[in-house]
Amino acid sequence: MSAVKLRKPGAILPNRRQDVADSERRRAVVRQQDVAERKPNPVCPRSILVIVTLLFIFLILVFISFTYWISLPILFLSNQLDFSNFRIRILFMSERNNPIKALNAFSKKFAKMSDEALDTQPTPVSKDKKLQDEINEREADRETFLRRRFEDFVEPRTQDIEEDEENLIKAYDFFCKLTEFCEHEKSENQNTKLRTMELSSPLCKKADYTLGDDMAFLKLWFLQKNPDVSVVPEFTRADSGQFFLIFSDRELWKPSSLEKEILRSLENEESESPNL
Repeated sequence: MSAVKLRKPGAILPNRRQDVADSERRRAVVRQQDVAERKPNPVCPRSILVIVTLLFIFLILVFISFTYWISLPILFLSNQLDFSNFRIRILFMSERNNPIKALNAFSKKFAKMSDEALDTQPTPVSKDKKLQDEINEREADRETFLRRRFEDFVEPRTQDIEEDEENLIKAYDFFCKLTEFCEHEKSENQNTKLRTMELSSPLCKKADYTLGDDMAFLKLWFLQKNPDVSVVPEFTRADSGQFFLIFSDRELWKPSSLEKEILRSLENEESESPNL
């Protein structure tokens, strides 16, 4: 009878011992993975720097926009808004790569604008002196042009203008003879009357007079040369589109805007006082 070797209580067989060791190792690996998953991922310092920089730039732009739009009502209320101050936008565009520099420039510009708004008193002529100066300069240039153009008819420098003036005088002489003839015939025959006097002249074929501005200068020249005349030369257009020259009653004459402008420029000239 063979002897049987008894196992002590709590003893582990070799195979069983190996299984327990493997199980312990697997548990250790699982615990390490859990710990690794629970740890927060480290953040790259460069990413933090980029985020902070973008946030800083955004806050600066918000501050600039807020300050700019807040300043506009103040300038409007003070009636000292200068449109040249809108150059601030160009400053921002040219210096947008340097927000700090743009902010400093804007602060200086805004302070200057505020000082000018407080120190400058509104003028009764214009709220913007620079704009008023430009308007005055354009008006002066316009008056100079009108006077020089009128002088071209007072002292013709070209043969075309001389011929045009002669044609107008011939038409006026013909109108006067026709008027005398009609008055004579009217005294002898009251039943026969001339309704209209539409004259055909070489002037009627020149667009510079019929459609352009030269007729205003020629008309004022005619009135200056003949201050006692009771009629004014004008053009009339037939249904066919053809132009005719007529002489209207001077008392019913209403100068056009261009003719008023020419007369005003001549009156403003100190060296000349036309007697129209």
